[in-house]
This record gives sequence, C-alpha cells and structure tokens, in this order.
Amino acid sequence: MRYFESKARTVTFDSSKPNKEEEEDDELDLSDERRPRLEPAHGNKHSDADIKTQIQTAPTAPPTTTMSFEAKEVYLPNPRCERGKPFVLSADPKGKYFVYPHGKTIVVRDVEDPSKGYTYSEHAAQTTVAKFAPSGFYVASADVTGKVRIWDTTQEEHALKYEYRPLAGRILDLAWTEDSKRIVVCGESGERYAHAFLWDSGSSVGELIGHTKVANSIDVKPNRPYRVATASDDAHVGFYAGPPFKLDHKSNNHSNFVNSVRFSPDGAFFVSAGADGKVFVYDGKTGELLSELKDGEKAHARGVYAVSWSADSKRFITASADMTVKMWNAESKELVTAFPFEDALDNQQLGCLWMGEHIISVGLNGHIYFLDEANPATPKRVITGHNRAITALTAVPGSGEAYSASYDGKVCRYDLSSGLATELKQSFDNSVLAMAAADGVFVAASIADTAAVTPLGADALGNHFEVESTPNDVAHAAGVTLIACLNEVVVRGNVTARLPVDYEPQACALSPDAKEAAVGGKDGKIRIYDVADAGLAEKKVLDASGPVTALAYSPDAAHLASGDANRNVYVFDRSDFSLKMNRWRFHTAKINALAWSPNSRLLASSSLDTNVIVWNMDKATKRIAIKGAHPQHDVTAVAWLDDTTVMSGGQDGALRTFAITPHQ
Repeated sequence: MRYFESKARTVTFDSSKPNKEEEEDDELDLSDERRPRLEPAHGNKHSDADIKTQIQTAPTAPPTTTMSFEAKEVYLPNPRCERGKPFVLSADPKGKYFVYPHGKTIVVRDVEDPSKGYTYSEHAAQTTVAKFAPSGFYVASADVTGKVRIWDTTQEEHALKYEYRPLAGRILDLAWTEDSKRIVVCGESGERYAHAFLWDSGSSVGELIGHTKVANSIDVKPNRPYRVATASDDAHVGFYAGPPFKLDHKSNNHSNFVNSVRFSPDGAFFVSAGADGKVFVYDGKTGELLSELKDGEKAHARGVYAVSWSADSKRFITASADMTVKMWNAESKELVTAFPFEDALDNQQLGCLWMGEHIISVGLNGHIYFLDEANPATPKRVITGHNRAITALTAVPGSGEAYSASYDGKVCRYDLSSGLATELKQSFDNSVLAMAAADGVFVAASIADTAAVTPLGADALGNHFEVESTPNDVAHAAGVTLIACLNEVVVRGNVTARLPVDYEPQACALSPDAKEAAVGGKDGKIRIYDVADAGLAEKKVLDASGPVTALAYSPDAAHLASGDANRNVYVFDRSDFSLKMNRWRFHTAKINALAWSPNSRLLASSSLDTNVIVWNMDKATKRIAIKGAHPQHDVTAVAWLDDTTVMSGGQDGALRTFAITPHQ
C-alpha cells in the first residue's frame, strides 16, 4: 500500500506487498488529480508544501524504503505586459492580496510584502484576468479560450468550484456583483462581446449586446440597483440596467478604443478611459455624462489604459502610455497630482490599482511600482524580476544567491533570504541560452552570438563579447570558460582556443580543474577533449541515445552525466568512461538540464515533461520524482543551493525550490 503525507511529501512503501514498479519508481505525482490546484505561500515566498493530498492509513508492516521532498519557496514572476493593451490588476476584499495573470498562471501577491504569495496553475491556456469575489471566498479567473474557472480561496486545496465558457474567444475582463452571485465578462468573440451569468449555474442573467468590436473592459456598480458598464474598440461605452441586464444606452464620447471602465466603490460614478488620451466621468446610476477631465487639452498626452478608485470614492488614478499615472478629484474633476516616469518606452504605464493606502502601477517592462503621493517623482518601492520564461539558471552553493535569465534576455540576481530580485543592467537584448557559475564569476550566453563574464554580486553584466556562431551552452571552472557554439567550440580565460567542428554542439561541461572538456552534439555523440595551452585535443567519443541536451561533471570529478532528447540520463565513470548508470530513463520528454549536488551524491534533471527527478548515486534504482514541479510548464533549468536543496526554473517565469531527503 502507498500513502502520502502532505507536509513532508513522504512516500512509504509496504514491504509485505512487493511491486517492481514501486521498488523502482519512488515518486509523488503532482501532475494528476492529486496535484494541487493552487500552491499556497510558505515563509516569505510561495510553497505548495501545505497542499493536502489523499492520505491513506499507514501500513502496519515496517517500510523498507523512505524518501521525501518538500516544496519550499517560489520566486514569483512579474506581470507580462503587451504594448497597447490594458493590464488588469485587482485586489482581494480584505486588502491583503493583489492578483494578476501571467501566462497560464494566476499570481497572487501580498501587498505588504510582495515576495510573499502563491500561484494558481490550473488553466490549460494563457490567462487574462482574475478577480476575487466580494465575499473573499472565491476567485474567478479567465483565459484566452473563453473559459472562466471559479476556485476556492479558503481551503488549502483551493479546489475548483465551477468552470464555464461564457465566450467563444479571449476574455479580457470580468467583474462580480456585490453579492458574489453574478459574474459579467467581456472580450473577443464572434457571437457576443460580453455576457452575464450566475456564478453557481452559468445561467444567463441578461443580454450585454450593442458592441460591434472587441470589448476591452467591464465593471458592475457595487450596490443596488445594479448597472454594468463596458468599454469597446468600437469607441463606445455601453451602459446596462438589470438584472436581467439590458442595454440602456451607448455613449460615443471617445474618438478611439475605450480601454477601461470602473465604478466608484460607492456606486455614485464611473469613469471611462481610452486610447485617445481622454477620461470621462459619468453618473453611476443613470450613465449620464458628467464631465471630461483635462490636464491641458485632455487628461493624458497618450492612450489611457487603466483606472482605479480610492476606497472612499473621492479620488481615482489613471495609467497612461505617456509615462505618467495621474490622480484626480472625483468631485471637483481636477488633477490632484501626477506621478511621472522617465520618458522611455518600457515606462508606459498599462495597469494600476489603488488598494487601501497603496497606490500601485505596472509598466510595460513588468515592474510593479508602489507610488508615493508625498513624493510623486520617486516610487516608494519597485518590484522587479522575470516576466518571461526562465531559460537559464545557476547558483554557487552556500552563497545565498541565485542567478537566472529569461527569454527576453533579462538577467536577475535573487537574494534567497528576502526573495527579492535585482535586474542586472546591460542585460542582453535576446534570449539567454545558458549560464554557469564558479570561481567568483558567472558566465551567460545569448542567442545573439554574444556572451559575458560577470563577477558575482555585480549590478551589471560584464562587457559583452562576440562569438562566431550561436552559443548553445557554457561551462566555467578554474578560470576557464567553455562555450559550445553552433559551428565551433570556444575556450577563453587561462586557456584561449577556438576549435571549428563538423558537428553541431548542443551541450558542454568542464571538469572542476578545467583540464578536460565534454561537448555533446546533435549527432548523439559526446566528445571528450583535453584542455591545454595548445587548445582542445579530442581523446574519446562516447555514445548517447540521442541528441545530447545536457552535460555535467560531478564536483568530485569522478563522474560525467549526460541527458539527451530521448529522455535518457547516463552517468559515466571518468576513470575509463564506462557507463555507471544507464537505466535512468523515467522522464517522458527531452532532458533540459542537469545539476549535481555539491557532495556529488545526487543528480537532478529537469525536463520538457514539467518534472524534476533527483537521482541517487548510492541507490541507483531509487529516485525522487517531483512531478508537475512547474505545473503546465516546461522545467528549463535546475541548480543546487546546497546538498539538500534544489532550485528549478520554468517557462512559467518562476523559480521554485525543493528540500530533498535522500533515500536512507
């Protein structure tokens, strides 16, 4: 009998009922129905360690094998914004969390300490918006397929309550009525651009018709009598009375796309904001236009993408592509203050949220700004980090830091104790394909035929240098940098050499003393080279089972590990390059990365299959499989922080850590 203990992820096997699969496959599956729908926070970052899984009675017979892992921290991704598109931030009614979409994930962050939070990763498609119900008991989140998932916030399981598909296309915004019984959505659809339905049955509660183009924003008057306002690319603002909701009238005050509509908390007003830079205030009950706000000719010099109200309904803020956030007085209709940003494209402000005493905005660069009304030119705090897929990861065990890179070329340094990320200046303009750290430096290589060697702790990347073809992988040891490029192998540092090759290198590794190099090719061969002042000299060719995708020397220099596109993990004995481990084939897709624990006892592999597997050199048939380590996303990179803690990076833009208890 197999049972699971959720806190420590302990899996125990009953020796009285032997089973070959159980003996060889010690794992906890997080990818099926037992996998959590939400991974709650733990400590100062995210963890799914407290997720309850099915617990069965422990066997009475003494177990023969015990293994475990514990999901520890998550370093949350920043918002992923798109130029010219509104970005929706929302708050929970208790004032603790703010929430936003990121890829297939919904990110929930603590407003007082944004390093705390959790993610929800059960959407199968890209998410677009998420809103807490006014009761605080549920969240409704939507995606590009038109689906809305309503999930619980009160229990650790965060189970799915209902799922509907109210629109045939992308949902761009949604809102709840104040009694948490009705939901309205809007977006792209060939049939209709908005819809209202009951939360517990999906039954329609009216017709939100009238728009001829995409509806970008929707909101509900937060008290009775209910009203609904919509904003559309057809330059109209729709106003509906109900329920059941019916079109009352449309307003055509804007001359371009209308991006956002929001009711005041007391329901007295609602505001519309558009790509024409104009902002209008309407009566919340009748929809009658009251005034246009102006700071000069109009409210903003460029398009306005978001609106958010203060809790007392006396003021509201607007976020614009003119690199400002502006605060307005709802009664006098006058500008209170402006929060300016440097005139740069990345500083276009696409989202905003007024949450208690916190005034928050989001830029095109994905930065989260906590604005300061007393000092408008300088934010109180700026939250930085990755907002694209993680493509590379490295760490020096025991240093308290990790370095990661993403698809957009951004390189970040993470303080593991605080969870805060620092974006390094002079990052790359294109995707970073590989990173490696040793001897007080880290090396990063970009798809744009460039690389950089940077001291650990620096706030900017070192000077970029060019290579003659795309660098697919890098390694560094003992002052030597090895770069596996598309058409050549390059050595820099204490030894400098360039070796043109007639195969395509895809992975590389250096022995700890930098006297030996291994290069894996697309042809399924691993070539071993001596590294000397004269350059690289081939001395051995090893066979893999397919294109070689990852290589790693053990820190004790005794072994070389390889991973390939055919799912195999091999370990070679360096004394004679004989195969020491050749049956480690339990991933279901290509191996993306390999990393050894500092004591050389454990080997971690990450894969396209969303899993991380930890292999034990002392017990070859035993392994710890962390399935769904990055739910719904490839695990692109892996590194060890110490002998018992492994970190992974994924296409979800997050970094996650797991505490490993090896087999005893």
